[in-house]
Amino acid sequence: LFNYQDNSKYISSNLVYFIQDTVTLDNSQIGTDYTRVVREKDGKYYSYVGITMSRENAEKIQEYYSFLGVDTYIQEEIVSNLNFVSSLQEYDQLLSSTSGSDMISVLKVILATYDEMILRNE
Repeated sequence: LFNYQDNSKYISSNLVYFIQDTVTLDNSQIGTDYTRVVREKDGKYYSYVGITMSRENAEKIQEYYSFLGVDTYIQEEIVSNLNFVSSLQEYDQLLSSTSGSDMISVLKVILATYDEMILRNE
């Protein structure tokens, strides 16, 4: 599960970028104005508008939401569910070649997959 890079450090192949738009103590404060998935962790609710394994895609998603006036933050996390990681790698190829509403369509599928494979099994 590790790739050797730069002859000096190991980079995990399970590193996932979560594009977060909101964190709150009350999930009723999270809007429904665009597609997102919400995860409860340590008594807080984290809202994500995108998930990717590519830093380039994460920045593209962040730029899109910035254009809409939405502040986002890129969070890194290791994901241990290999089925989700495998699916995400395939979706990332689509994300790389899309933009605008087509990108949002792919993100909706990614977020639904994350909800189904990860959140519902925690």
